[in-house]
Amino acid sequence: MLPAFFEPIPDRPVSRDRLHHLQQKPIGPAAAAHFQQELAGDRPRVQVVGLGNTAPRWRTLRFAQAIARRAVLERPTAILCAHGNFAPLALKLHQGLGIPYGLTAYGVEAWGEGPTQPWRRARWIWSISTYTGDRLVADRGVDPSRIALLPCTFAAERFAVGPKPPSLVERYGVGDGQVILTVARLAANERYKGVDRVLRVLPRLPNAYYLVAGKGDDLPRLQALAAELGVGDRVRFAGFVPDAELPDLYRLCDVFAMPSTGEGFGIVFLEALACGKPVVGGNRDGTTEALANGRLGTLIDPEDPEALTQAIATALQTVDAPEAPHQRRQRAIETFGPDRFRQRLAEICQNWL
Repeated sequence: MLPAFFEPIPDRPVSRDRLHHLQQKPIGPAAAAHFQQELAGDRPRVQVVGLGNTAPRWRTLRFAQAIARRAVLERPTAILCAHGNFAPLALKLHQGLGIPYGLTAYGVEAWGEGPTQPWRRARWIWSISTYTGDRLVADRGVDPSRIALLPCTFAAERFAVGPKPPSLVERYGVGDGQVILTVARLAANERYKGVDRVLRVLPRLPNAYYLVAGKGDDLPRLQALAAELGVGDRVRFAGFVPDAELPDLYRLCDVFAMPSTGEGFGIVFLEALACGKPVVGGNRDGTTEALANGRLGTLIDPEDPEALTQAIATALQTVDAPEAPHQRRQRAIETFGPDRFRQRLAEICQNWL
């Protein structure tokens, strides 16, 4: 849903523009009315359009139809397309109605398969990292002068320092053992996340369990790899974890590790930090920016097993001072929290809208 921290800057209101946020998720009229009420007052004029309980296979089509209809009837000042899959639609509306459009670029959806022209023709692109922006320039031929940097934020109020939940200790059977955690989609086309890499160094970390949260079609291969490496008894594949349970999952771990090679940014690092956990990430992608070039966590060459092993082992062996978890949380919030996001968004809006 539209984040509660999406607000106009008081000294530069954007209500003169007709901003519409069309939500693709299947919310009904009552929910739409609720969000409309939440966004009332001094916020910009935002209209939430519920699509009802549309069947998943028709949802994208219905969403596109709703966008096109609104654009034709209301002729907005501009279109901000928040998902690359709808970039072709934004281009079509621009060509047919003359409405300028911008895109937000997160990761593989920006430089992966799909038409290039919608990205090249966008008036502006908000990129979550320099890495993502550079990939757009190299792979899509986007004019770099049209790219603005808008790093991700996270729901800081949901993630906080706390003890290991006894219920999860029991559920995953980790006892008094130390826990390495990765939260990621386990898709075959997202192997760059680095779950394989952590599995391969686990034999060198004999006292640690590895908890992997996420689902996807690559799970059987990863399970087989864990068995092949002889660490299957210390690996826990948690499957899909509801958002409400994620904070406790982070609190369960002793270190969060995701040595990726193609991540656009990595909000999961911020969530782990907000729960007070040390984090280990790769230095070849947007992770470097999520970890503020190493200020928020440890960066290693993800293709170097020795470096990965040492980084995880150091995090597991280090005894935190009582204030250390809270300091990690505070640094993450100061760097990427909602207030900082508002400031960055305000600056971008002043320059681009």
